[in-house]
Amino acid sequence: MSAEELDGIVTELRREIGEGLCSLTSWERGMSCKVRASSLSDAVGLLFTKHGASMLSMHATDDRLTGGQFTLHLVLSFPAKRLLLMLSTETEGSFRSLTPLVYYANWYEREIMDMFGIEAAGHPDPRPLVLFEGWPRGAHPLRKDFHLADALPPETSPYEFRTVEGDGVFEVPVGPVHAGVIEPGHFRFSVAGEPILNLEIRLGYAHRGVEKSLESASPGKAL
Repeated sequence: MSAEELDGIVTELRREIGEGLCSLTSWERGMSCKVRASSLSDAVGLLFTKHGASMLSMHATDDRLTGGQFTLHLVLSFPAKRLLLMLSTETEGSFRSLTPLVYYANWYEREIMDMFGIEAAGHPDPRPLVLFEGWPRGAHPLRKDFHLADALPPETSPYEFRTVEGDGVFEVPVGPVHAGVIEPGHFRFSVAGEPILNLEIRLGYAHRGVEKSLESASPGKAL
């Protein structure tokens, strides 16, 4: 990617979000960009619609113990330009969902809501993704103030499966236990003959909390 192309993206970002662009650092084939939470969706919309960005990852960190807030981290790529962009923003606990703009963000945002309790406002499907039905509401494992030794009373909160109703529509549940060696997963199909009208997916049965258990581990121990 040429310096002119990189400058062009930066110029458009500044024009689009103005003071919402907090800081920018560039290197040979990429850049790190920090924006205000209120400008995140505008920045992502520009990068995807005008510059062909793709989302490689989206995750969060809890930086409150070091004087910060929650931080969202997005890793975007521009295959046609061979550019990698690290986009970040700080939030006290909510941000405007990117899923209506970029559907890749769907499960990333649902996992962030589960594990950190950060609200993706306007998300079209905010149901739990990783946490199981008996997990207490308001307990978010990757927050720094959540401790593994804490005893949590289970709750009864059945998962709200979406259903399709109509003449000739049948619901076909599959799993979560499968023959062979594949990971457990529950798939609930709504079908009308051969056509599949809707598919509900529940994964995470093999989740072991590795991220939380390694929070205080040294790199050597973690590996």
